[in-house]
Amino acid sequence: MSQQTILPHMAQSVFAAPIPGSSFAGTASTTRIIVPGNTGPGGYRHLVAAPGESYALRVDNVLRATNGPAGSTGTSGMSLGKDRQGAATPEGKDHAPGINACIPTDSVPVRACDPGITPSQVRPVIAFVHMTDAHVTDAQSPARAEYLSILQRAGSRLVPIFKLIEAYRPQEPFSAHVVESMCRAVRDLRSGPVTSAPVSFVMTTGDAVEISQRNEMEWFVKLLDGNAQVTPDSGDAARWDGMGSAHFYDPQYWHPDGTPPGRKPDMPRVCFGFPEVPGLLDAARRPFMATGLGVPWHVTIGNHDKLVGGFSPPALLTSRIATGRYKLRRQPVPWRRVKRDSGREIGYPAKWISARIEKTATDSALPPPAGPLPGAAPLPPPAASPPLLPEYGPDEVTAGSPRKSMSCPRTWYGFDAGPLRCLVLDTVNRWGGLEGSMDAEQLAWIEAELIRGSSRWRRNDGTWTTSRDEDRLFVLFSHHPFETLINGYVPRKYRSTGSRRVLGYEFLSVLSRFPNAVLWMNGHTHAHRVSFIPALNQQSATHGIWQITTASLIDWPQQSRIVEIGIDSQTGELLIVSTVLDHAAPIDPRGNSLDDPLTLASWSRELAANHWIHRNDGYEPAGRGQYFDRNVIIRIPPPFPLEQ
Repeated sequence: MSQQTILPHMAQSVFAAPIPGSSFAGTASTTRIIVPGNTGPGGYRHLVAAPGESYALRVDNVLRATNGPAGSTGTSGMSLGKDRQGAATPEGKDHAPGINACIPTDSVPVRACDPGITPSQVRPVIAFVHMTDAHVTDAQSPARAEYLSILQRAGSRLVPIFKLIEAYRPQEPFSAHVVESMCRAVRDLRSGPVTSAPVSFVMTTGDAVEISQRNEMEWFVKLLDGNAQVTPDSGDAARWDGMGSAHFYDPQYWHPDGTPPGRKPDMPRVCFGFPEVPGLLDAARRPFMATGLGVPWHVTIGNHDKLVGGFSPPALLTSRIATGRYKLRRQPVPWRRVKRDSGREIGYPAKWISARIEKTATDSALPPPAGPLPGAAPLPPPAASPPLLPEYGPDEVTAGSPRKSMSCPRTWYGFDAGPLRCLVLDTVNRWGGLEGSMDAEQLAWIEAELIRGSSRWRRNDGTWTTSRDEDRLFVLFSHHPFETLINGYVPRKYRSTGSRRVLGYEFLSVLSRFPNAVLWMNGHTHAHRVSFIPALNQQSATHGIWQITTASLIDWPQQSRIVEIGIDSQTGELLIVSTVLDHAAPIDPRGNSLDDPLTLASWSRELAANHWIHRNDGYEPAGRGQYFDRNVIIRIPPPFPLEQ
């Protein structure tokens, strides 16, 4: 195929319609997409259907390997800053400089498009579904800190400290229903839309739950396994005990049942046009039968799975809060104190808050104190919410169908899927912080795995070496994408022992030596993104790894991906195909029964599209990414001779 000059686009359209003879569910984004409709009062927008999207042919790697047209240096579409590693800053914060964000350049290479791809032209290798960031939430838990959402307001000086933590989302009570809806969409898939390969497994890449509570993880496991009753309720059996209830009224939160007598209307309805939907929160507590995925599934650890709120290590105090009698609506510690102490250690603000609550309101064996904590409200008896997960082993967290009978001493592991070797990484810094990194032991394991599956690779000095090992194609799965592996934080008391965290550049220096590592799947950013990460070694210009980041199930647009790998029988190239998948809920929830989990999932998707924090000057929230980040076809020169 001929090459074109560099154009101001990352890709070109390949085909707009499903391939004849392929099996498509109605939730595939090539059939139709879901977008916000016309703006109503307060800027609120109902969702509507729009024509499906075509595939984009991504060939960022091709022109880079040939130095671009006319002998230019080409471009990778990536910006890689100088590596300064920075295991921890002197202040002990979780930011270690060294990697700039992977931002597409204005001019990136494209290649002339295929006239079309027919099923007879592609030899299927495997297909799987990628789900991430479900954030199954116990929205009634006393450990929820919705009051931190004030930090997301424009102009807050504390935003850099908490980095826009999603402390409150109006769609959170329906997070379990969204996962159920996505499971039904996956069950409806018969095969991949391009290669026609059957779906072999589902991979979830972290943040399965919101605040690392055991009941949240139990709901998640039941949802994916299926054939089990899920009851997303942890409070009083007779009422909703989270934000939005009449007895817990606060006008800064959405109250779908309306305004209680004598109170002023809430801000989301008055300012942002949110609707009244009587009975919606009560419906969120009702039990329903989980359908399940119907295929094996695997789990990757995310920061919300291991850390409280995604940034603070679990502690006895936070566990007592989760099972206590009080839930906070307002910040109990002066913000100036939080700001002052936030630079000491990661999670320190949480410790201040936890200690204050512990002293005043959480001991359920005692009557409420004479002067209750401002903003605290009484809850049902203790154990209304199960305790937070402790420092757990992987078998408690990676409790998916294919893991129940597997013995694995770590939260990072490998498994075989047909001709693929899948490496599942743990990029959560157990000391705290939102962003990622890994320890040196895990990096050594990754290198050993890559060596065992490669007949040819580069040594550290850049020279090639060979072995008699059989070549394998490697796909990596992690929660954090490359550009967020910047968290080198280690507590002061451990720094003298030599403890350190491996950041993105050091990890990439290992990947760059192995052409067999072709694909890296991840989440964390809650937005679709497809990018080519070039090898660090300039002598290996033909090599790099493709990174596919998938949007979340909690925030707009609440989508997953079907990922297919195949071989073009005519060119011998490796094909990676990504197709965005919507969950099975109807586009408009109005008029449907609130007893149906799909109706609640539909409300969740509409609420996510209208969340005021993510509104962007009348445009939809950024989670869908650009068109070249969604439905894509990637062509890769084979790293070793592939069977035709």
